[in-house]
Amino acid sequence: MLRGRITSQLVLAFVALTGLGLIITLGTIALIRVSHDTLTRVVARAEIAALSARIRSESLTLTDIVHNYTLHPADLPATRALLNAQTQLLDALVQQAINATDPNDVEESLSISQVRQNLIAFTLQAGRVLTAHEAEGGAGPLTEQALTLLITNYQQPLIQALRDFEQLELSQTRIAQQQAEQTIELATGLLMATAIAVVIAVAVMIGVVLKRIATPLAKLRAGVEDIRQGRLDQSVAVNSQDEFGELAGAFNMMMAEVRASRRQQEDYARTLEMQVADRTREVERRAQQIGVGAEIGRVATRLLDANELIVRVVELIHQRYGFYYVGLFLIDAERNVAVQRYGLNRDGQVFADGAYEWPVGSASIVGQVCARGEAHIAPDVSRDPWYAPQPRLPDTRSEMALPLRLGERVIGALNVESATPNAFDQSDAAALQGLADQVAIALENARLYGELHANYKRLQALEQLRDDLTNMIVHDLRTPLTSFITGLPLLGEVGELNAAQRKLLARVVHGGDTLLGMVNNLLDIARMESGSLELRLTEVTADEVMSWAIDQVLMLAEDRQLRLERQIAADLPAFRADLDLVRRVLVNLLGNAIRFSPTAGVVVLAAQPAAEAGFIQFAVTDNGPGISRENFERIFEKFGQIDGARQGHKASSGLGLSFCRFAVQAHGGRIWVESEEGRGSTFKFVLPIDRDRRPGR
Repeated sequence: MLRGRITSQLVLAFVALTGLGLIITLGTIALIRVSHDTLTRVVARAEIAALSARIRSESLTLTDIVHNYTLHPADLPATRALLNAQTQLLDALVQQAINATDPNDVEESLSISQVRQNLIAFTLQAGRVLTAHEAEGGAGPLTEQALTLLITNYQQPLIQALRDFEQLELSQTRIAQQQAEQTIELATGLLMATAIAVVIAVAVMIGVVLKRIATPLAKLRAGVEDIRQGRLDQSVAVNSQDEFGELAGAFNMMMAEVRASRRQQEDYARTLEMQVADRTREVERRAQQIGVGAEIGRVATRLLDANELIVRVVELIHQRYGFYYVGLFLIDAERNVAVQRYGLNRDGQVFADGAYEWPVGSASIVGQVCARGEAHIAPDVSRDPWYAPQPRLPDTRSEMALPLRLGERVIGALNVESATPNAFDQSDAAALQGLADQVAIALENARLYGELHANYKRLQALEQLRDDLTNMIVHDLRTPLTSFITGLPLLGEVGELNAAQRKLLARVVHGGDTLLGMVNNLLDIARMESGSLELRLTEVTADEVMSWAIDQVLMLAEDRQLRLERQIAADLPAFRADLDLVRRVLVNLLGNAIRFSPTAGVVVLAAQPAAEAGFIQFAVTDNGPGISRENFERIFEKFGQIDGARQGHKASSGLGLSFCRFAVQAHGGRIWVESEEGRGSTFKFVLPIDRDRRPGR
């Protein structure tokens, strides 16, 4: 099989390089071991030679010990001990030399044995010298003779043997050194030759492999460059039966697939461009629909006249979409008929109000849409069972109608027609249905606005009538009422009145004053609303106005068996105000408190400095039925009444609290109520102490 030739060659080259590297490694290890052994022998020979020199030196030291003893006798046991120690040292050194020698080297073994024998004889003769010296008691003839024999017959042979041994070791050392140098030179030469052979082999293998690889790679690179530059019709001409041949074949197959894929992409791109163009047109149509919807929304918020709104909506849809016909129908509820309120055809011809009418539920597209409340599309009107031909629209080929819905209620339909078949689809229905819903809401708003505007006009007329009637009654009543009240006290001068008559007269006078107060309140409220009432400011004290007000309502309180209490803070300063208005405000508040308090109750009138600096506060408190929070503002309105007249009490005119509010505000103050239902009420108002002297409004 030819497949895998490049791989086999690469593996073979790797194995060869590994073998050569292993040979070099083993040769290096062998060289190191040979060099180590040779150097070890050299070192051992040198150590033995040095040991021989020391033995020779120590033997001379032993001779010196014996000789010195004969010349200078001393303690014999000590000398013998020193002699024994020196002898043991020499024995140890000789034994060390014997251990260091090569037992297979006969010459060396004989030489060291001779040294040992001479050393033994030398040490024995040294002992005889000491024995002779001891026997003679000094250095006698025997001692001298033994010493001479030690030096001549024993020391000299020992030294000579040692020198022969040293000479032998030095000779062996030189021989070992020469062998080591020769071995190292030989090993170095072999390693260099091996290294050169390895380099040459590696270079040859690299050249072969590169030649087998570089050429196909260059062709493959040229093929890639063709692809990069868009030349997809090229192929790679590599015909070898190896991995590169297979790679080139796969590359050429890939190129063929790329060419096929490119053709498919070009076809897909053309298809995608067509789809994008279609989608763009669809988006533009949707954008147009959204724009029309926004424009209709703006028109709906700007126009509040229903007829004008209908015309504008139909015109907008006709202009923006270019339909053959656009019409807007509204249901006449009394006749249950969908009536066209406005329509336009392709030529701009106007279909006036009532040009077309379709009974709701009739065999017509508009009638069915109004009845069902669902959009209907007729792609081909000639096949639609509900289509009703119109002589003024002869070119209609497709039609769509959409309901105008307000929740579940249908108020009409938006009808569009086209001169081409299949002009409408569900997306058109969905878009235009949103417009139809906007139009329905806008029409309902316009209708409600029309009703509201009409009601507002009627309300304005009624208010003006009420004000005119009130002014007329007030002006017509005030003069005779004033004369009536002024003349009542004169009845007491006509004759003697008993107690019952006086009481009745007092009631009549009080009622007249109350009625006159109501008339004055109406006039003052009208002046304050118009801004024509001017305040007559004077220095006023709280005690003064409170006393006067209590006197005015005292009889009413006694009739209801109520107790009036007055609470005034000490050192309360005077303030500038319209005395008459402040009195009437307090009388109104006290009158209301008395009216709504239960029998035998308590009404409290209090005055104190206000929380706001520079103001004085008045408060009227009762223990009546209280007022709900939602009525806190309503009770201060003109003619304002609470439903049920505060739990069954007789309703008042609704002017008292309105007058109080206007009067307090004219002074630059404010008035409010604090109350809980079932727990009574407290009416409070504050007035500025140092009121501006300019007239207030």
